[in-house]
Amino acid sequence: MQCYARLYRALLGDGKTPVTPATEAAYQTRHVYNQFTILAPRRDELQAFLKGRSIGSEIYYPLPLHLQPCFADLGYDRGDFPVSERLASEALSLPINPEVSADDTEYICRLIQSFYA
Repeated sequence: MQCYARLYRALLGDGKTPVTPATEAAYQTRHVYNQFTILAPRRDELQAFLKGRSIGSEIYYPLPLHLQPCFADLGYDRGDFPVSERLASEALSLPINPEVSADDTEYICRLIQSFYA
């Protein structure tokens, strides 16, 4: 999965993809990439665009913690944590698994680039 994560990063560019911490090398660890989540303005439109081309994607965390019903008693409202709210509204997880090839990953990236062009 790491090679496909590198490919996503290379083709989609900085600012949209997750960053691998520098400490990863120091601690001899690595990410397993069970999800590859990007920041996608107009996320819902992008997801529909990808779905129309048979590309699955997921929104795993649609609400930031302070807006989840189980934390309502804490008294936070929409707007109290604007960065968390923006990130939750833009997070989209792309396909990354053993069945997704490098060609598939490149195709997905081309579709995303064409959507934003």
